[in-house]
Amino acid sequence: MLTSASKILLSVVLLGILVFALAPGNWTPAWVVNHDKFSHMVVFFILAFLLKFSFPKMPVFMQLSLLIAFAFTIELLQYLFFNRGFSVIDLIYDLIGIGLFVVLKGSVPFLVEFIPYKRGTASFKANE
Repeated sequence: MLTSASKILLSVVLLGILVFALAPGNWTPAWVVNHDKFSHMVVFFILAFLLKFSFPKMPVFMQLSLLIAFAFTIELLQYLFFNRGFSVIDLIYDLIGIGLFVVLKGSVPFLVEFIPYKRGTASFKANE
């Protein structure tokens, strides 16, 4: 059930990101513009989280490859079609957001998947 809900949420978030990323610059809300680099980190952290829980058996390498390809594709589309420009700095902040998830998922119990609870133990295990 959690996987289905996370897949729906992942789809909604991906669509929202595309709308914001490909819309003309004057359509972007001020709170996003004023915190552009922070927004890139947070959005890609959330994407990494949703991708992990939407497809828990997908290899980490594949998840990272998809996220990096999506970040690069957004920047390329902005450059080619929407007169917004390709930003290496934005791409770096996207990668920082992805990297933060990778680092934190091993140290914050909420970010890793639970294995079945055994009486008397509190075990967590990341499916890598």
